[in-house]
Amino acid sequence: MAAREILDKLDSSWYSKLHLRWMDLLGDYVGNELFLIDGDAICQHALNDPLLALGKSQECSFQLLHAVWSVEKIISEFVRRRCNFEIVFFERNEHLTLYGGDDTSPFVVSSRRLARTILKIHLQRLGVVVTTFESPVDKNWTLFTDSKQPMCMLCNDGSQFATVDCGDLTTNAVLLQRHFIFTMLSNGVAVVSLESAEFRGSKIISFVYEQNLLLKTQKKLVELMIKCEENALQFLPKPQHQDPVGSPTTPPTQVIEMWAQTAADEYFQSNAPDTTNDALFAVFLLHLIVLPYVSIGDRSQKPVRLHPKLESKLRDY
Repeated sequence: MAAREILDKLDSSWYSKLHLRWMDLLGDYVGNELFLIDGDAICQHALNDPLLALGKSQECSFQLLHAVWSVEKIISEFVRRRCNFEIVFFERNEHLTLYGGDDTSPFVVSSRRLARTILKIHLQRLGVVVTTFESPVDKNWTLFTDSKQPMCMLCNDGSQFATVDCGDLTTNAVLLQRHFIFTMLSNGVAVVSLESAEFRGSKIISFVYEQNLLLKTQKKLVELMIKCEENALQFLPKPQHQDPVGSPTTPPTQVIEMWAQTAADEYFQSNAPDTTNDALFAVFLLHLIVLPYVSIGDRSQKPVRLHPKLESKLRDY
């Protein structure tokens, strides 16, 4: 069964029939209790901004400062309301972040993967508790929920990407997200839509999907969910795990020096001498080293249109 067929069947038989409640998350639901925010939903919030020049098929820009600002802004909405929350990442959930852009070309996906890694590290520097799990069936996640007893999970469902003309990568990423929501609800964790959240005064208003432990007893739904998960995992590439250079407490300048050294080692080990590529790599290293000493004002530049041949070279670099 094709991914689109499975998704349509799943939505018509279950997801579209879920009972949603539009309510104030703080005043009417969690109060001072702990709730969780899906880290990938935060990354999607930043990277899917149509004004962000990052991970776009039509240009090579990597407008990271704007993305960082978007992440900090949405986190500040929760902090200034004194919410009791933590952020969790599931490595298996990275697909919706990677394939939820304007296309799924290697250049766009690589850009979004790099941005996700950087934003994840930045979140750890904001003083917010950030925990990473392999998947929602990870035994460490089970121990975490048993210990913390979170009221709900704020995440996205991927519906905005599940258009009829989206590719198989995006469709399967949405399938995996549907399975994630099912897993949360059937294990006693309510789900709240982050993409629908509205911040009004002291309120955070959004759609709440109530947890339902009885979902596990619906045989046909469980079988469809198993098929949904299997189909998605067979089609989607396995997450690329890379240990971050440095730690959240490492000074930024030291991290950049370590990145530069790592990049140089990998470049010269993996590439034969090439005049053009070597020149581009030298410019990249120079940019990496000088950037921390350039003020925010000086970094702000008008968009520059590169020569088509140079832009093509950079995409394939």
